[in-house]
Amino acid sequence: MKSLPYRSDAGPPIRGRLQLPRPDHRHQIGNGFMTRFALAITVGTLAVSAAISTAYAAPAPCEESLKALRAAEAAAKLNDADKNKVSELETKGIERCNADDDKRADDFFAQAMKVMGK
Repeated sequence: MKSLPYRSDAGPPIRGRLQLPRPDHRHQIGNGFMTRFALAITVGTLAVSAAISTAYAAPAPCEESLKALRAAEAAAKLNDADKNKVSELETKGIERCNADDDKRADDFFAQAMKVMGK
C-alpha cells in the first residue's frame, strides 16, 4: 500500500478501513428545517402582533384627559349655557372614568373641549 504524504506533526497515516460511527438521523430530520420554520413563524407572529398592538393601543388614561379639561376650563371664559354643557359632559366623563371606561370618558372630555373651543 502506498503511503500518502502527511504533515510531520499529524502522526502516522491510518492504514486499512476507517470505521466511523454512522450518524443517527432520527432526530435530525430535514437538517434543522423544523427549527428554522418554527423560528420564522415565531418572528412573523411577533412582528404582526406588535403592529396590531400599536394600532389598537389603549387611549390615554381618563385622569390625564380630565386634568387637561379642568385646566382648560379654568382658563376659558364661557357663558352660562356653555358652562352648563361643559359641566354636564365633565360629570358624564367622570362617571365613565370611575367605571373604568376610559374610551367613552375621553370622548365626553373631548366633546367638552370642543364646546370650549380647545
